[in-house]
Amino acid sequence: MGLPGPRCNAAIAALVISSVLLLSYGIETTVLSIDELSSEFDGARVMTHGILTSLKRYESGTEILMLIDESGESSLRVVCTPSAAPPPSSQVSIGDEIRVEGEISFGEEGPTLFTVYGEIEQISSSENALELSTLRASWQLFEGDRFDLTGLVEHDSDGTYRLFDEHRESSIALWPCESLGTLRDGFWILDCTLVFDSDVFVTGLQVWAIRPVA
Repeated sequence: MGLPGPRCNAAIAALVISSVLLLSYGIETTVLSIDELSSEFDGARVMTHGILTSLKRYESGTEILMLIDESGESSLRVVCTPSAAPPPSSQVSIGDEIRVEGEISFGEEGPTLFTVYGEIEQISSSENALELSTLRASWQLFEGDRFDLTGLVEHDSDGTYRLFDEHRESSIALWPCESLGTLRDGFWILDCTLVFDSDVFVTGLQVWAIRPVA
């Protein structure tokens, strides 16, 4: 018996791909929040969402993302490998709320979700998704990162500034860059970087630009 020809090989490949697709469509996806993920779901296909705190890209094309829930108490590591779709790094930024679907696994580092390009999408950009309370609770995860944040800017009599959430339940120091000059009180979207001043042990936001809330 001779070896299969090119057309036969192509037909076999098409059948294999079709079978894989049919099997994947038959896999049930469980929708969970990050804090609901537990070892009982190990190996299951899940969909979840969270705030992006870190994104690293490797030469292989693999990207590793870290997500937290709104409380900042639960986190999820996401390993995303290349596919025909654009990489997450071209579509999402730190502070964005994103949705991801893939297979969950549990190990010593906690939960890890394995997925591919195209299974990650932005739900909301950082100026609408990132809460000041979340930022304060998990500031170590955002230190040195640049993102957009919405809040109420107010200045004190000594000329210093603070950013408050809309309920005035949480606040953080603001340090405008020299080129920005003085800040006006009111609700603004800030282009900023989270900075920890080790000299005085104070966490604050270096503000690069501001724009009105639409």
